[in-house]
Amino acid sequence: IEEYDEGEEFTLKVGDKIELDDGIFEITEISDSIDEKSLSKLTFFGKGLNVLPRTAISAVICFSAAKASEMKKQGHSVCLCQERFVPEDTITLNEVDAILSMTPAAIHVVTACRGYGIPAFLNLQSYGIRMEGNKLINSEGIEIHEYDKVTLSSKHKTIYKGEADFRPAKFMKYLNGEKMELEPKEKPVFENLKAAYTKYQEIINST
Repeated sequence: IEEYDEGEEFTLKVGDKIELDDGIFEITEISDSIDEKSLSKLTFFGKGLNVLPRTAISAVICFSAAKASEMKKQGHSVCLCQERFVPEDTITLNEVDAILSMTPAAIHVVTACRGYGIPAFLNLQSYGIRMEGNKLINSEGIEIHEYDKVTLSSKHKTIYKGEADFRPAKFMKYLNGEKMELEPKEKPVFENLKAAYTKYQEIINST
């Protein structure tokens, strides 16, 4: 376990472990997770290079930043798919919920995805997926068209066609004020995470 000076910034991800006075606490259930039973109703589409571990999302796929912005304004979660992402794209990454890239992405984009917590699958062309206009086609001929729902699961390292069902994370239930029993190790962690999450939302909403 690394030691951090007071005030030093660092990122906690699901699966990370932090040291408390009475032992080690593993970060779990911070974000909603896929209900495994719902995977049976999804269509396997393909793989990609995943850059954010232990994340999952279902979203509407868009093939341009303009369309993605339009769907976000309508209240949808959005997955932006492009032939490639360049450093200049980091400006708009905090406006989408996930990305798919046909080619490897610039390190600036990878860093931004990790910083914003955006699920991303890269280099899809190396996994037998091609883009034709506003649709994706895999090696079996299955197509995903603009505005279709897709599900990205880093746990299964898979892109699915369709929308999954999700189980609310324990932390999100806590964040929403639901009454629950917390283990002694969880309480201080959840309290600190809630404060950090609230501050993060204030920063995001002020930009």
